[in-house]
Amino acid sequence: MTLLKVEVKGKTIELDAGDYLIGRSPQCRICVDEPCISRQHALVVVDRTKGSLIEDLGSRNGLIVNGVRIQTCVLRTGDTVLLGKERLRVLSCNPEVPGPCDTTAHPDDGTKRRNSEETVPTHFDELAQEAALRGAALDAQAIAVLTRDPAKYCAIPGLLSRFQVKVEKVMAMLEQSGEPGPPAELIENCLRACIKVAHHKNDALWMSLAGELLSKNRELVSTSLINLLADVATSVGGLHPSHISAYLANLNRGTPYFSPGDRYRLTRLKRLLDWFESSDASGSSGPQAS
Repeated sequence: MTLLKVEVKGKTIELDAGDYLIGRSPQCRICVDEPCISRQHALVVVDRTKGSLIEDLGSRNGLIVNGVRIQTCVLRTGDTVLLGKERLRVLSCNPEVPGPCDTTAHPDDGTKRRNSEETVPTHFDELAQEAALRGAALDAQAIAVLTRDPAKYCAIPGLLSRFQVKVEKVMAMLEQSGEPGPPAELIENCLRACIKVAHHKNDALWMSLAGELLSKNRELVSTSLINLLADVATSVGGLHPSHISAYLANLNRGTPYFSPGDRYRLTRLKRLLDWFESSDASGSSGPQAS
């Protein structure tokens, strides 16, 4: 079943659910053999229910969607993606993710609409709803917002304490063998929020909490989260090699097949683990993105 149809260099490509690499390498599902394209330039994630997402993999020339440079964004029918000098047009998306009536990107508001690190569409209201955040239960939606503006929401009295309790409950759910685990979206948002809080507060304890959660996780997280983990861990500290090695062991036990996009993420994690094991982090700039 075709969920996403794109056109690049006059060729129409139809994609079903899955992760697909775009790049100069012949191993990429969408191979664009041009000097302006990195070997692994971007990753397209196609989901049957949440739509399609494109993510820059640290490419040399980046991604520009409808005139706006992005790291990650949700694709919509009619979008034009510039990869270096090559254009990729989105012919159709299924399901179509709701968006603004005006799909033209403007410098003033396009970045706010597009340049999001979340792995799911952020179509919920801007959190003027502080009452929801102060509530006893922090849901995945509220946690996602915490990742966007940690300075603002860390200032809400008691919020971080309640969030820490939420993270510990998620870890307890992951430890229950034979029981369904928490949603992957919730785990991803909890991890991202812990890392963002660690960076904002320059507090290794929050990074350690992220590491503990990661070590119990059985789902492969997004490339943008892995890159964020590497950047903040090398500057704040608190992440240990045992966290990453336990996570990799969980992934190897639980997944019989890895797509090209999955293998790219696993490579990033293994490089991060190698760096931690071979360096005392002094005088080093940390692991670099490919």
